[in-house]
Amino acid sequence: MCSLFTGRPQAEHTNRATFNPDFFIKVGNRIYVEIKDDAQIKEPSDENRKKCEFAREHFNRLNEEQQEVVYQINFLSPQDYGAFFQKLREGKLDGYQSHLDAALVS
Repeated sequence: MCSLFTGRPQAEHTNRATFNPDFFIKVGNRIYVEIKDDAQIKEPSDENRKKCEFAREHFNRLNEEQQEVVYQINFLSPQDYGAFFQKLREGKLDGYQSHLDAALVS
């Protein structure tokens, strides 16, 4: 069973109308995903680098404090949709790293 949770209404993201950057996918007891534009791969913004850093720290703390749900934050752009969803279907997302994940932590 896969569920989709949205964080904020689309109206708050008028400068990126084709993306809703705050949603998560829940599969079983695992929760994944943050969506961004492909442009962030080549030129990651300082804001998104910090979001990535803080999100990883936050979800690591959550994972240490409870065992009911496992959070794995992945920053995805359209370039990685195919690979991400293939891994999701195969049940092989543990440790998955998108191109954008790699760019944001470099």
